[in-house]
Order: sequence, then structure tokens, then C-alpha cells
Amino acid sequence: MKYTVQGFSQNKIVGLGLDVVDTMLLRYFIDFKDSGSMSKEIFEGETYYWINYKNVIKELPILKLNKADSIYRRFKKMADVNILEHKTKKEKGTFSFYKVGAAYLQLVSDSTDINPKLYGYKSRPGTDINPDPYGYKSRPGTDLNPEQKINLLNNQSIKYIYTVWNSEKIIEHKKLTDKLSRVINNSLRDYKQEEIVQAITNYKKILIGANYYFNYKWTLEDFLKRGLEKFLEWEVCSSNFKNKENSFITKVAKANAGAYKEI
Repeated sequence: MKYTVQGFSQNKIVGLGLDVVDTMLLRYFIDFKDSGSMSKEIFEGETYYWINYKNVIKELPILKLNKADSIYRRFKKMADVNILEHKTKKEKGTFSFYKVGAAYLQLVSDSTDINPKLYGYKSRPGTDINPDPYGYKSRPGTDLNPEQKINLLNNQSIKYIYTVWNSEKIIEHKKLTDKLSRVINNSLRDYKQEEIVQAITNYKKILIGANYYFNYKWTLEDFLKRGLEKFLEWEVCSSNFKNKENSFITKVAKANAGAYKEI
């Protein structure tokens, strides 16, 4: 079972009166902000980031929100419940800037995912509707910027999952790198620590079991990206990969996720 959507607690999202569209917009803002590519301004000593509502429409067509005002109202709703904090700038137009609010802590499963320095003033709702955009074309980012790197190596869940993986001796890693830490951290947004550990255990049992045909060995990074969901439930994976009598396939080599090759 997934306890989070887009890395945010489902229970908290519902409790705050938000929905899946709001979570996608919030994830867009967090990832873009952390990319270091977002236009920003300082208000009362705090850094706020500009949202170009028209670019959000272009980059998230799946939301089917076709008006800048619709995007504005979604972000303002998140500001009203203090997930975000909102400022407006009226200079050759009206522009909306946001930063993470105190209530954001309630949404993330791991409080180290955010920079505690970002919390401060209460949100002041803006008055802009469908503002004219300015600045750079938005580009969703994926890497954490230096200010928010939060030292993932100190995250105990990340270390524990890394240790469990190496203890299974599937493909051992000599070092817990920043890149691998980020991959583990991303998985923890959608799955609990114990779910990931159980999937690793199930994967190892399938690999060494005489009754199972699957024998492809992933690195931890590839397992989390391509194999995790396949091994979450023992009843499912043990059934899916069990040798069947009179089968022409005795062993398989996995070339990529979901694709098998007979040998």
C-alpha cells in the first residue's frame, strides 16, 4: 500500500482539504525550486520563488487546467492552509512568489526532505488573478540545490536500506554515494522503509530459490527504479516467477524492466 502521493502523506493532504491536483502542483514547485533554476526575490529577509502560472499550464497538461487563474487559486489554497507562504510583487505587473510554509512539515514522511530555514512569516494572501508572467521559462529540476542538500548520508532510513541491501550480497556497493542516497530517498517518498526492506528480502529469496526462474541481478539503484514494485508482495512475486512444468523457459535474463529473453 502506498501511504504517500507525490511524496506527500495522503492522510494529511485529505485532512487539509487538498486533492491529487494540488499534490502535483506542490511537487512541481518543490522540484523546480530545488533545481536552482527558479526566479526568486527576497521579502523581509526570506527567499520566495516566482510561479509562472502560464508555464505551469504548458508543463503539466495532464492537469487539464487551462487558465492561469485556475493555477493561481490552487496555489493560493495551499497558502491559505500554510503549506506555502505567498507574497505578491506589483512592479510593471503583478507577480506571485511562494516559499515553503510551516504546514509542509506535516506532508512529508521524512522531515529532512526540506530545509527548516524556510519557515518563518505567516502567509499573506495575494490579490493577483491571472497575472502576466515575466522572467525565465520554467524548467522542472531534479537535483537538490546546495542550500537544501540536507546531507542525505545522515538519514538513518537511507543508511539502513543500504546496509540491508549489501547484507543480502546480491551486488554489493563499496560506498553510499550522493546519487544512490537520492535514489533511495526518492523511493522513501512512495514507500515505507519496511516495505522497501521486505521487497529486497523477497528479491533475494527469488534469486536463490530453486523453484523460481528469475535470476537477473540489479544494482540497488536499478532495483529501486525498475524492480521494487515487482517484489513488494511475496505472494505476488513468488507466483509470478515460479517455475512451471513443461515451460520452455527454464531461466530468463532480464534485459530491461518488464522485458524477458529466452535462453
